[in-house]
Amino acid sequence: MNGDESSVDTSGTHGAAVASGLVRAVAEATGASPYDVPVLNDIVDPDALNALFDPATADSPTVVVALEIDDAVSIVESDETITVLDRPSASATDALGAIDDAAAATVTHDWDGPQSLLSTVVSAVTAATDADPIAVRDAIDAVLDRNALNALFRPRGNGVARGEGGLRVPFHEYDIIVRSGGTVTVQPTLTRINRTGGNLLVVGSVPHEVSEATSRDLLGTAPDRARVVAVHGHDVESAIDRLDAVEAAPPRSVVVDHGGGSRSVAAMEAAPQRPSVRPVAGDLDALAAELVDAVETLAAACDGLSPGQLRVCLDSLGSIRSQYDGDSVADFLETVTDRVRRASGIGHYVMLTDRTSEHVRAVEELFDVVVELRVGADGPEQRWHIRETGHTTEWFQTDVGGTET
Repeated sequence: MNGDESSVDTSGTHGAAVASGLVRAVAEATGASPYDVPVLNDIVDPDALNALFDPATADSPTVVVALEIDDAVSIVESDETITVLDRPSASATDALGAIDDAAAATVTHDWDGPQSLLSTVVSAVTAATDADPIAVRDAIDAVLDRNALNALFRPRGNGVARGEGGLRVPFHEYDIIVRSGGTVTVQPTLTRINRTGGNLLVVGSVPHEVSEATSRDLLGTAPDRARVVAVHGHDVESAIDRLDAVEAAPPRSVVVDHGGGSRSVAAMEAAPQRPSVRPVAGDLDALAAELVDAVETLAAACDGLSPGQLRVCLDSLGSIRSQYDGDSVADFLETVTDRVRRASGIGHYVMLTDRTSEHVRAVEELFDVVVELRVGADGPEQRWHIRETGHTTEWFQTDVGGTET
């Protein structure tokens, strides 16, 4: 955990201690006395917060509440774990995830009208997704108490609005974002991941050329992209060819070669219009450090990275897993995926084995999405498993460049 974060786990109490635990967490993070923390009722209805999550569904898709309290952002998840971000730049909006107006549909709830907030949410989701209203209502009821949802951000009895905060609820492949002011936004979960950062595990027993095509799609062809391609078990030329295929700009491209096996790195570095190549001879800690440094180098070269600008590829995680123990691999992935996410980048990690294999099961919880590949009767296909929502897309056929994210 970062030094500017504090966490309190209230998951064993099933609601009764969420509000009091939130006050304690804010006090611990900010160094204040609990008695000096702003009155919680000014920001959210404490009783509704205590009753919001159904303990029987604590392991279901993650619901997130974000509240701005005393110059910090408090995040309450559906397992009732509380995290406080004591950062001047943090906001509830950032904690819930960036919204892309071009991909999102937004309506505003009328707190003074006859319709409940739940009804407004159901109507918004139905209009945006063509889903059955009963299915939407049932999905929300499965993870939240509807009365608590209706009361959570309702203005106080004197008519004064609550403070800044919001709620994010998953529905299939969509985020439902409810803000304290009454706006309800529906947008694809992948849109949020694309804008705020995330990591994808690419799996499947397919030929390497199929995964390479998917990798090129995920690296993308946007001219301003900053890209890192790390290879283990493949030669450097395969990484350079992949970057060439997406017309990557050499000044914003880095190849990390773990374990060697390629032709002279010095010769390639001396070649004109080639990305820089960084050989790594050490263990996974050394590889993680080199990848993190590559991200830092690109951030400096780009004068800061905008959301979605950074793309990182590791090919192949399967090769690494065959040489290192599970704990070392997990520690390595936690370091790299965290840095990619903090840079609001998109990382993808290739492991060409069946999704049901023990190696995939051992690491998939570290990723936001699992991209499963297969070769169908008409060519390569893929489907996406969105871990946070539990939703799996249908199989769809892809061509090179056909799924760029």
